[in-house]
Amino acid sequence: MHVCFVALKAGPILLGSRIDGHIGGAEAQQALIARELVRRGVRVSVLVHAGGATHQADPRGRCVTPDGIELIETYAPRAGLPGLRFVHPRWTALWRGMARCNADVYYQRGAGCETGQTALFCQLRRRPFVFAVGSDSDCARDLHYLRTAKERWLYRHGLSRAAHVIAQTDTQRGRLIDAFGVLSHVIPSCAPPDHDDVQSDAARPSRPLQLLWVGRLSYEKQPELFVEMAERAADIQFHLVGASNATSDFARGVASRAARVANLTMHGAVPHARMRQFYQHADLLLCTSKWEGFPNTFLEAWSTGTPVVSTVNPDDCLTRYGVGRVGGDAESLLAACRALTGDANAYRACSDRCRLHVRSAHSVHAVVDAYEQIFAALPARRSGAVHPRHAEVRC
Repeated sequence: MHVCFVALKAGPILLGSRIDGHIGGAEAQQALIARELVRRGVRVSVLVHAGGATHQADPRGRCVTPDGIELIETYAPRAGLPGLRFVHPRWTALWRGMARCNADVYYQRGAGCETGQTALFCQLRRRPFVFAVGSDSDCARDLHYLRTAKERWLYRHGLSRAAHVIAQTDTQRGRLIDAFGVLSHVIPSCAPPDHDDVQSDAARPSRPLQLLWVGRLSYEKQPELFVEMAERAADIQFHLVGASNATSDFARGVASRAARVANLTMHGAVPHARMRQFYQHADLLLCTSKWEGFPNTFLEAWSTGTPVVSTVNPDDCLTRYGVGRVGGDAESLLAACRALTGDANAYRACSDRCRLHVRSAHSVHAVVDAYEQIFAALPARRSGAVHPRHAEVRC
């Protein structure tokens, strides 16, 4: 079987390069899934942006990673004339790459223009298309996260034409039915494979406490809430890892405010390969987002035994499995942090539950088992049209 991932921003992480312009859990998930599929003997090609890490690996725009994943360049993010580049070179290069790949199955994750563009190609070429939800915002009826009408139309069309839709949580599955009348399979996100270098819990929780925040400096992630926590708690050390995906007044404002807080360290963008050490040395991971899907950072933190304190609680996992706490503002988040770390024995028990939960519910092996079942059940290439499954919309 040959599977093509439409994952335009995944080139750097698949090549193990430094982060250069984008930090995303979707790319980390696709890298884990792609590597495990290749390990099982599945041929995997990934369509990525032109230039950057891929071009350094092979100027001809096509290369194979050390893991055996084929990367095929499409277009450079800034190429073309404004107003025209949506069609050329972006759409034309994407379809050219898909045709060049000539895969049995096409897979794309996260709402956007690419969802509809990929689905239309598959419809014309009579190939199955599988879409995976990347965030709760993909399931919102108004699609508030997509900025233009064409993005929203293309996403809705692609969602309606997918042979299978994959959700991360039961909550997302319900929202897809309510908003779009689309049924989905629930496949949880997968955690990185186990490591043998897990730090002993003897030194945790630290004194002073070490709190970590990881993500983009964007309004939906609410990094300003983490900065406010640092301003309120001079006895705690705060570490912020991340940068904006694009220069913005919002990101500059957050960085400027953070620079004035003595107990907050801004680490900027950090290569994904180095992130494990940040999780290991933190007592807690903080998430301050307005919405998420299932954050990759949760899984990476839990795999090192680091609990999570968060404003979002996907499928009530933090409280249901005892792997973290929930808060709504700076004051309640700080209270949750102090309560969770106030008893060393209780903290260690929570840390142990984090590792156990990742291994039992989010192993890459179980997740890719589910993907293989879906791919294997799809009709063979060049067969008859694939009809997506729909449900009655509940108002």
